[in-house]
Amino acid sequence: MNLSNHFLVSIPDKSKNFNSCDVIYISQHQELNGTIGVIINKPTGIILKKAFKDVNFENYNPKWGDNNLFYGGPVSTNYGFFLQPHIIHDNKSLYRLSNSKKALDSMSNANSDLFVALGYFLWNREQLLNELYGNWLVVKAVKDLIFDVDPNHRYNEALKLLGIKQSGYLIYEKSSPI
Repeated sequence: MNLSNHFLVSIPDKSKNFNSCDVIYISQHQELNGTIGVIINKPTGIILKKAFKDVNFENYNPKWGDNNLFYGGPVSTNYGFFLQPHIIHDNKSLYRLSNSKKALDSMSNANSDLFVALGYFLWNREQLLNELYGNWLVVKAVKDLIFDVDPNHRYNEALKLLGIKQSGYLIYEKSSPI
């Protein structure tokens, strides 16, 4: 099964371990090269124009500067990565993780939404498949969950996509892992 353009939703867990309440967007899943994903529901509490003071968001899209910066995963946490719209051969819209200025320029010209995270997840060829069982639920990704739902409600909304009803302990509590 190709997990590109899917969400990994952590199995509800009262222990509140590091990955509890995570929703990870899988931007690339290839059997030979591994898997790349980014957490979409852990805001750092910092907006982009404060985090990236050297970037003039007015030159791109003035709305972007007020977007949340997210914690995306444990790999390359000193760098910002964003989800770039990407069309694949069968016309399904996907996002790929990028940090290219050229890609950011093209997104501003298209008036795209912007999601930026520090770091990302990277699994080797078989690592993710070994971690899936007992830890993650998988559901097809929907754009609205990334861009239109309050980050603090994304976990519960992802569970709803799976047909799982909310419980009091499942509400994501805002905290910065950084």
